Amino acid sequence: MAERQPVSDSPSPSVPAASNRKGSVSIEPVCKTRYRSRSAPPAVVPHWKVAADYDSAVARGRTWIREWLESHRSEARSWLTSVSIHVVVLLVIGLTIWFPGRLLVSPFDVVVTTLEAGSEEGFIDGIGLVGAGPEAPAGDPLEKWNMADAAAMALPAEAEKIVFESPRVSAVVSDSAIEADDDDMLPVDGKDAGKSTRGGRAGGKGTARESGANVAGLLDGRGDSMRAKLVKKAGGTKETERAVQMGLDWLARHQKSDGSWTFQHGPDDPGMLECPTGATGLALMCFLGAGNTHQKGYYKVQVERGLRFLLDHFEENNLGGWFQGTGRATMYVQGICTIALCEAYSMSKDATLRNPAQRAVDFIVNAQDREGGGWRYQIPSAGDTSVVGWQVMALTSARIAELKVHPRVLPKVAGFLKRVESETGGMYGYTSPRTIRTSTTAAGLLCRMYLGREQTHRGLIRGMKHLDEWGANTHDMYYGYYGTMAMHHWGGPAWERWNNDMRKLLVDSQAQDGDAAGSWITDRSHGAEQGGRLYTTCLSILTLEVYYRYLPIYRKQTPLSDDADPPADTEPADATAARPAEPAEKGEKAE
Repeated sequence: MAERQPVSDSPSPSVPAASNRKGSVSIEPVCKTRYRSRSAPPAVVPHWKVAADYDSAVARGRTWIREWLESHRSEARSWLTSVSIHVVVLLVIGLTIWFPGRLLVSPFDVVVTTLEAGSEEGFIDGIGLVGAGPEAPAGDPLEKWNMADAAAMALPAEAEKIVFESPRVSAVVSDSAIEADDDDMLPVDGKDAGKSTRGGRAGGKGTARESGANVAGLLDGRGDSMRAKLVKKAGGTKETERAVQMGLDWLARHQKSDGSWTFQHGPDDPGMLECPTGATGLALMCFLGAGNTHQKGYYKVQVERGLRFLLDHFEENNLGGWFQGTGRATMYVQGICTIALCEAYSMSKDATLRNPAQRAVDFIVNAQDREGGGWRYQIPSAGDTSVVGWQVMALTSARIAELKVHPRVLPKVAGFLKRVESETGGMYGYTSPRTIRTSTTAAGLLCRMYLGREQTHRGLIRGMKHLDEWGANTHDMYYGYYGTMAMHHWGGPAWERWNNDMRKLLVDSQAQDGDAAGSWITDRSHGAEQGGRLYTTCLSILTLEVYYRYLPIYRKQTPLSDDADPPADTEPADATAARPAEPAEKGEKAE
């Protein structure tokens, strides 16, 4: 019988002994019972759940670092010096790249976008917008954008190839599509009609001769000393100047903290239109008209903040510089803000304003309809007289500032006016001769003056007679604003009659009490409720600044009685004297 072997306490050969080394981990299960013990064998614990001792690893790492530093003690100083130098160099490079773009260029960030032609509602920011700009609202026509429509309405390819020239040295560009009407010039002592005293060319029906009156020095009346003289000479009074001052105070009180103005300004008769750039441009025109700039004047702080807001919302795109007007307000906003920017540059000679002013003008030039010659909500479209009036004023401001205006633009504007005129230029419609209105007639006549039409032109004389017969009123300040400027340029007894009525109406109707003091209640003209009290107040201030805001284009006064009888093929006399109806014809869109 085999002898039983004693049970040994020594580890089994098949189960190696666990290492006594601190921190080691055995790959075998932990088992502290003897072999063949009556108790059940313990559960097997996976090795990845066994805790390990990392203290020794950390200690070894610290020891290695300490030994390395001891052995490289002599090199530590050079290493520290090298790291410091590299950090300083990187900081200098970063500052050099980052800050000049913020400090040395014009004081605003230009966002580059790509604009395309838009829908009939005027949205032009349809495809490829980059950077700033409001999100398209729900139900926006842009959601239904059709690429085929975009291609059909896109600007002609030559729009990108325009070579801009100085209006003072550019060759006159004729427009073969526009007829001449030399017979509409009234002779004076057997000779051709006299030239405009400010250098304008003789005028016809949109020929190359209507390429712009000489507008040099037209803003020279805004200085303090000249302003006082012109107020007295041109028919202003202490009451009109007080009304202007109160109006500017009202605007200053309603400027927002970001430098902008809004048509939706508060409880006192606000407008409905949400368009801060348009409201800001209109308010700036009032301050600039009284001689204030961002460099001088009682309201220079307000002007500086307003200009900064406009430039902060100015985007460069494939058409030029865009003030982010959208919808039906697109080109209204562009014209108004361009006037403000060009006048601010012209009055201050601040070089940082020149480039944005030029790019804003470029936008207007490139947005002009090549066939119709006008501007409207959609870009491009044949145009309407209301929108065209603001663009002509903006281009005139650009020429005063000696900015570049392509020579093809003004003759094409003359062509547009030819297509909407009646009585050979005595009345003007909204989009055609069938939509004659008092407001569009006043705007059309003023445009003709800035295009260079002579004071002895039959159509111009007829038109000024109509304004004289209709008279001034404050129920339609759009008509009052354009009519006042046209009459001031015209001069003579007709201007005196108009001015006596208009200044009294405006001074008497200005609010005198409360938060509304200095403002005017919204007039009753079509669309005035969109702009509200701020819109009417701005037009009223600009109207009362007429004595010095622009110097007269004509120095020689032509009596309205010099008008000849209308030709036999024109409208009857009772029709010419009648006050045109204001509503647009059926199917036409209002301003």
